[in-house]
Amino acid sequence: MSRTLERLLQRPELQLAVGETRIDINDDTGPFRVPSPHLLVIGERILASPSGAVALRHGLELAWMRGIAPDDPVACGVLSARLAGLYLVGETAAFQESRGDADPYLILLRRLSGDLPEGRALVLLWKILSAHQPGQKADLNQTIYDRIVCAWPMAQPAEHLIATGGDPRLRLDPATGFNAYGCMPRPQPGVVTFSSCTASSLSERGYMAAEAARRRMLAGFLGERSGRVLTEETDRIRASLLGHYEVADRAEAVLAPSGTDATMLATALVSTKRPHAPTTVVVMELSETGAGVPQAAAGRHFADAASLGEKAMRGDVIEGFNTNLRLRTVSLRKVDGRPHTPEEIEAEIARAVAETGRHGRVILHAIDLSKTGILA
Repeated sequence: MSRTLERLLQRPELQLAVGETRIDINDDTGPFRVPSPHLLVIGERILASPSGAVALRHGLELAWMRGIAPDDPVACGVLSARLAGLYLVGETAAFQESRGDADPYLILLRRLSGDLPEGRALVLLWKILSAHQPGQKADLNQTIYDRIVCAWPMAQPAEHLIATGGDPRLRLDPATGFNAYGCMPRPQPGVVTFSSCTASSLSERGYMAAEAARRRMLAGFLGERSGRVLTEETDRIRASLLGHYEVADRAEAVLAPSGTDATMLATALVSTKRPHAPTTVVVMELSETGAGVPQAAAGRHFADAASLGEKAMRGDVIEGFNTNLRLRTVSLRKVDGRPHTPEEIEAEIARAVAETGRHGRVILHAIDLSKTGILA
């Protein structure tokens, strides 16, 4: 292994993408090649160039995809380039500006980082991309195009998927690659984070699980399971959670974009049955849960955008939620910062439920572990 490759593979997202792929390094200055499944041939000069990480990520994805769809070089070529284009977008703005419009390879990838090109434009792009797969002269037809359309949403780096479909807290600063909490959606070796899921960079174990899920779904979209992929994956996650907590025989699992969304969903489940009944929501101390928890627990927007991107007004009641709600908080720490004892917390919860229960229904939100490590 060359020192250049060794340096690049210190980036966890590249190291974890290697999998079963063999990497052969030569002196070529042309595009990398994937002559067969799980084999990447790439030049030392390419690896050492400013776009080396992008080319390596592209090549590793193509080599893996050829392993799951060896008879579909067109879809593999287009979709792997799409992933590389989004990986390029995930690089810092400083890197992208330093390259400008001088690198034809990066220009091509940028064209695939947005919407899927149509018709002749995609045919021309495939002719360029086919250079990465020697001897592959397949044409782009309607069947292949439809398969690409189906798999397009999953042709993204795991770190890109992780940062989408949530609220504005996940947005990354293009200048730094960090979110508002100073964290990244991919592992940061040497950085120790012990905060909430949003305020912690992804661990290597977490990234591996996310990448494995992405690859399972992409393989399904390219195979015979395209209509069942998302359902099967979410069912697998639910079953795993219920099995871990040994409650599969008496509970169901509901997946949510964030813990704050989960708080809101609990209120939603109750609101649908008796939408106008007086209800009190009991939550733990807000500084131990999250700034958006009060609004979410009361069925109100807690951010300026919903998880699917729609604009929202923070604090407004969400349509369909009970408007006859009130909030009651339980303190977890004393004035001097010392935590209440478990017995004191239990007594406070019991009082809150007893007081509010006389005024209608009660929704009690327990937390497995607060921001500072309290169980309540």
